Amino acid sequence: MIPALAPLFTGPLEPFSTTLRLPKAGEQTVSLSRLLEHGLPELLRRYAGSPDLDQRALLSVWTKFYFSRLIPPVVAASLLGRWRLPVAVEQMGLVLNEAWVPEAFVLPHGGAAFDKAHVDVLQPLVLENLRPFIEGACAQIKLSPKVLWSNAGNYLEWFVGELRKAGFTPNLLPPFEHWLEQPIDAQGGRNPLFKPVIYVDLPLADGAEASSWQWRQRRACCIRYRLPGEELCSNCPLLKDPQPNLV
Repeated sequence: MIPALAPLFTGPLEPFSTTLRLPKAGEQTVSLSRLLEHGLPELLRRYAGSPDLDQRALLSVWTKFYFSRLIPPVVAASLLGRWRLPVAVEQMGLVLNEAWVPEAFVLPHGGAAFDKAHVDVLQPLVLENLRPFIEGACAQIKLSPKVLWSNAGNYLEWFVGELRKAGFTPNLLPPFEHWLEQPIDAQGGRNPLFKPVIYVDLPLADGAEASSWQWRQRRACCIRYRLPGEELCSNCPLLKDPQPNLV
């Protein structure tokens, strides 16, 4: 737990209260920067328990654990607390659980408040962590970065929606929509987080009370179906006949 953020991670945010940590004596951590240099193939082998599975699909699925654990608490701290955390990959350590997926992230210090003039509070997360993480991962495992950006964007869009459901209305959130809604980022380059999901109105069967339902569809497939026993996700763009009871 980051002491300065303890009041924030209560109620609906309590499940993320232990995801961000300060260094503890005796705790085993994996250097994220070293992992991104050369360590991913071995980590994925341990995660899969086999060297023969599709490495690209394994990487995609493994990063879902990474993004789903990292993005919510960092976004909450940034948007709701206006708190800048030291999330650069060269500063961060990973705590892996018995399944070899991220359990927590160890930060070198507790961070500090954003300057009042700093508007784009998600920029450190995107530029200092997500971008180098995805570039480093895809340099080792030859997977299109679009797949991992789609994974990250899926969790970012989902979590912001959860904040709104929990009562954090738009007027309580600083501007961030450009990361999800604009094709060009603040630096003038292509925004890899642009519209990671879309909402599609689909007809319901005859006799239903409503005439249609809204399907939350990812724009890119996570390719988990390439692993034994895995099927398409319920919001996969490859689904030919999505059903409302799957969403």
